[in-house]
Amino acid sequence: MTRRSRPAAADRQPRAVEASATGSLAILLDRDAMLVVGSCPAAPPASADATFGTSVTGAWRAMSWSRPGDNTHHFIGILWAENIVRTHTMGTTLRSGGDEIFALPEFVRIEVDIAPLLPQLKEAGTDLAAVFDFLRRTLLSPPAGEASGRTRRFLFGFLNAISSHDGFIEILGRPEGAGLMLQGWSVHLHSGPADIIVVGPGFDFE
Repeated sequence: MTRRSRPAAADRQPRAVEASATGSLAILLDRDAMLVVGSCPAAPPASADATFGTSVTGAWRAMSWSRPGDNTHHFIGILWAENIVRTHTMGTTLRSGGDEIFALPEFVRIEVDIAPLLPQLKEAGTDLAAVFDFLRRTLLSPPAGEASGRTRRFLFGFLNAISSHDGFIEILGRPEGAGLMLQGWSVHLHSGPADIIVVGPGFDFE
């Protein structure tokens, strides 16, 4: 009886994930960042290095979800690379450790408006509040450089689009020590603790 020896780790070549993604929407956030929405049989990596063609490198961050009884994984991700509109057409692969490479499709049409985004996310059964949390964390702390004014405007537009405008809050004062004294009314605000987003440079939570 003979045993076939396994190749050493250094000799093994990365293999492409068998089921690559299907893209449904791409939105240009700024010159070097693009948001993409799609689906795939296997969940894409949440964080990865991106390679465009054979030499250009960038970064990837994503969140994914699936509905009960559905083997499809839906995802929303952010790609960063210099001049992303041209770069992504070289062919995009993601690698996040191990020996597997995840292939992204080419997005033929790239939007600059967020209007098509919400229908896509709703159709995929997305938790829109969770998506905003992901986008806020990701876009305000990019893998290189600082968040641009354009991405901040995108975040504000997305938050405005998913919010229910059913009341108001006004600041009455600031007690000694910390905090703010607020009053107002709302149709859907439940009693008990609630997060308040201060829409400023950092979209701070209070």
